Amino acid sequence: MALDAGISYYDVTCNDACNAEIAIQPIGGIDDYYSIEVSGPGINIDDVLVPGLNDTYLLNSLCPGEYVISVDDNVCGPVIESVIISEPDPIIWTVITQPLPCNGDFIIWSDNILIDNDNDYVFEGDTGPADLYWYSTQQSCNNLDITTSLDINSLGAGTYYLFSIDANGCCTNQGQHIIPVTPQLESDFNSDDSELWI
Repeated sequence: MALDAGISYYDVTCNDACNAEIAIQPIGGIDDYYSIEVSGPGINIDDVLVPGLNDTYLLNSLCPGEYVISVDDNVCGPVIESVIISEPDPIIWTVITQPLPCNGDFIIWSDNILIDNDNDYVFEGDTGPADLYWYSTQQSCNNLDITTSLDINSLGAGTYYLFSIDANGCCTNQGQHIIPVTPQLESDFNSDDSELWI
């Protein structure tokens, strides 16, 4: 039976992650063991796989990139295959907010789907759908608690920190967003100015 490298793989789930896997389950060939060589981003492996003792060679925590895999039965020559581990596009939110009409107002979001220079937010890329969470203090994706995020319909003027979580559970820091402070209305009335009195 001809040698088959028996390679299967899973891509990374989040942009800029290193959680991909490659499984090598060779079958066929002549000898009773296989020499395995793998090279790729951050790895260079030379090992042996003995059927019956260890039928699968599993590589995990792999980053995106090209991996070259050689499986050799040490008699008929190696089978060489290339695997490209890919990653989703980064998620990018576009957020537009206009100055609030009056001091102390809350933002009113547009009900349009597209950005139209009203108060809008929309995302592109990644594995969607995605949710955007607003915080009044800086957070970290490592321990983000969405239950403490702010109600987006109760946002007044201020500085906010935005984080996104997509359908795969991938968290991305979307940076800082400022809703400008609306200046308080001030009067320049001077009671000593006689011209203002009738």
